[in-house]
Amino acid sequence: MSPAKKKGTFADLYEAERRVRPARAGRPRSLRQRKQTTIYLTPEQKEILNDLHYAWSKRFKVDRSDIVGLSIDMLARMVSMLDTSEFQTFESLKVQISRNIDSGFTAK
Repeated sequence: MSPAKKKGTFADLYEAERRVRPARAGRPRSLRQRKQTTIYLTPEQKEILNDLHYAWSKRFKVDRSDIVGLSIDMLARMVSMLDTSEFQTFESLKVQISRNIDSGFTAK
């Protein structure tokens, strides 16, 4: 007499299928989760972004969103070195950041 066969469940079938299913085709998922957002750029800003993307993508893998993210990170670091309470308008903040960049960005 043969030994009794163990009955499987649907979950067992699903697990078996997952083990033999080939890896997902295409680009691997990013290690850092990103959220899609919309930005509005002037024509000049869009041209600069495109120029940076073109120049850098010839040398290494980079997305436009990577460049925008880098810009946000850098701007946050610059602003953290300033006392933003002394600025009354966004334009005055832009002028001070530009001056600091031009002078090598020395903190006060």
